[in-house]
Amino acid sequence: MTLLIIGQFQFFLFSKIIEKLMYNRLNMFLDKHGILYENQFGFRKNMSTSLALCSLVSEFQGAITRKEIMISIFIDLSRAFDTISHDILFAKLQHYGIRGNTLDWIKNYLTDRKQFVMYNGEKSPLGSLNIGVPQGSILGPLLFLLYVNDLCNASKKCSLIQYADDTTLSVSGTSMPDIFSTINGELPLIVEWLNNNKLSLNVSKTNYMVMSSRNKMHDSNNYTISINGCAIDRVHETKFLGIIIDDKLTWKSHIHLIENKVSKSIGILLRARKLLYTESLLILYNSLIKPYFTYCIIIWGNTYKTYVHKLYIQQKKIIRIIHFSGFNSHTDPLFRKLKVMNIEQLYRYFVGIFVYKSLNKLLPERFSNYFSKNVTSRNIDTLRPAISSSRVSEFFVGFTGPHVWNTLPESIRKSKSLNLFKLNIKTLLAIAK
Repeated sequence: MTLLIIGQFQFFLFSKIIEKLMYNRLNMFLDKHGILYENQFGFRKNMSTSLALCSLVSEFQGAITRKEIMISIFIDLSRAFDTISHDILFAKLQHYGIRGNTLDWIKNYLTDRKQFVMYNGEKSPLGSLNIGVPQGSILGPLLFLLYVNDLCNASKKCSLIQYADDTTLSVSGTSMPDIFSTINGELPLIVEWLNNNKLSLNVSKTNYMVMSSRNKMHDSNNYTISINGCAIDRVHETKFLGIIIDDKLTWKSHIHLIENKVSKSIGILLRARKLLYTESLLILYNSLIKPYFTYCIIIWGNTYKTYVHKLYIQQKKIIRIIHFSGFNSHTDPLFRKLKVMNIEQLYRYFVGIFVYKSLNKLLPERFSNYFSKNVTSRNIDTLRPAISSSRVSEFFVGFTGPHVWNTLPESIRKSKSLNLFKLNIKTLLAIAK
């Protein structure tokens, strides 16, 4: 029995290696020929959730600059990975040039898979799987991206942003009736594509937001957006890729969400303080709490000071716990001693990384035009300050990026590599007040 288990484990490892090799070969082919949709951010190198959100926010900021209103529809698909038709997938792979032995290998990879259910120690008979791609596998997500790759062709008037099966459609304009008319005319095309590809739209969880600047008055109560005759809900905030987006992009609700999650973790830290030393508590902070502060911080981290200040208050409480200090101890020296960046420094750190990547072509091509060099300055490494069209646009990384970058010493801006830049800017911020 032991030998059997070891043999199965070795076969499992070998299959993962083969999957990874095929994944790398497919990726090279797709990148070489530019096959994947440019606004598909899921499961791709250098394409993160923060970049997907940055694209959405950028569209909204552009609409504000043009004095337009933008409506975004957040589409929810039911069990998308599990309902993929193998025949349709194979036809699409062939269309994209994946043929011959490679296609035969993928067919063999997906065909004749088995599953069973175990409950209370009882195992059901084996059942064959003739649809779907295996989730949790190395190759499955990439095959899914190829399956939904042509969704963007279903509508020529909507802007699509995708992260795997999370899809957002956006339309902007100056006339509310025209925007609703366009959306209601394009949505049936999207639904038709989904039906033809055997994917199910969850209408009850699909919603839309009317996004506008705070001073832009509009009345959308007389209009509806319908899918298959069912009106979808208008919301003032929704969660997309783990971030709560509100229709004014103030990020108030998302920061409140972070606040609640961090509060629970502070309780864990307090209990752990009775058993652990400072070094171990710092590890707990970096693993349990810091990710809440850093996830997509370039999107929400620069908003009204009163919102972000609540997170800073929590950080001060945390740093006192880690350092075993009194509840009213001055925290600036503690942050520096423990080399912990406060929320403002974290924002500057990640914005600096974003700008560095953009200027050094380490991001997708469309993100390389976010910033312009200041050609009139003696120091050509500085950036031209962005012009604000509204208070909301000042929250956007495209506006704050030049300010953060220009305040960095020249030696840091000219770092030879990304890793060196991260080290240099972290060192700078660690000794800052």
